[in-house]
Amino acid sequence: MNKPAVSDDRINNIINISDNSDRAPLNDKIDEIISDLADKIFVRIKERTVYKDFSTAIGSNKIPFYFQRRIRAEINPYMLKMLRNIRVYIPEKHIFLLLRELLDLYRIRMDEYSNLSKFLELSFLSLREFINRKRARIANIWNRLWHDRTLGKLCETDPVIAVHFSEGIDTGKRSDIHWFPQSQIEPERLLIFINENSLEKKYNLFASPNKQLLKELKASPFKWVFVPHKMLTGMHEGAWASKKIELPQWASILNEKVSDGIDKWILNICKELLYEIEFWKYFLEKFNVKILYYPGEGSTTIIAQGIAYDVL
Repeated sequence: MNKPAVSDDRINNIINISDNSDRAPLNDKIDEIISDLADKIFVRIKERTVYKDFSTAIGSNKIPFYFQRRIRAEINPYMLKMLRNIRVYIPEKHIFLLLRELLDLYRIRMDEYSNLSKFLELSFLSLREFINRKRARIANIWNRLWHDRTLGKLCETDPVIAVHFSEGIDTGKRSDIHWFPQSQIEPERLLIFINENSLEKKYNLFASPNKQLLKELKASPFKWVFVPHKMLTGMHEGAWASKKIELPQWASILNEKVSDGIDKWILNICKELLYEIEFWKYFLEKFNVKILYYPGEGSTTIIAQGIAYDVL
């Protein structure tokens, strides 16, 4: 593969504005570069057998968006430092190997580090990945002990429209349900669910609903539920937890398709996504959700919700 001229690629334009006093163009360019790198890495990943088999088995056109978001999340902290001329070690591991190839291809120099620094960074990366893989399972086990057991009647319901809470429910302001007053839909057919925004968090581990939001929801005519997915919670009104999630048997066959570290990373992401799909499928089935509405551009959690809806 021929190396492109340095001046021809967006990655190298960062050099031309790195000393500019106006930081907005620099930040925009950095964001563009990271997106471009994530896209190029995904082009390589989607040709892997593990990804292809998983994508075929699930059958949703949203899977590429999930992987692109996950890739971006992986490389983002490293590239932010590098493109701002802060020393950083790019791990020689799984998808970072693809990132290192791209950086070399575009003649972006990587700093040299001692063996000790490399060991510490790789250890930290492995620990973070282990926690991320287990986080949703551990949270669900914990939350099943504390969930609101009065939610049974809320589950025994006619079909509902589930609205992912993002901005608010006051239709006189910026609202997730700005369309509701003209919709002629009965209020009890709306289920507002909160699992990312308006949470009070501690140590990015424990979560509870925002008190002002709870007051607003209780005063509204809508059904509502708090879904502390991937976060630990206590005994809060409206807190819901899934049943124990078991991955389908076909998922174990993917293990046989792993040939290197990159495949192993893809496999781990596939299993994390599959767990999320099963979690949200159960949520949608339990509350008899027939329409899933989430305003605006979504996180990986929202993408997983959309995939779960696709495969119901």
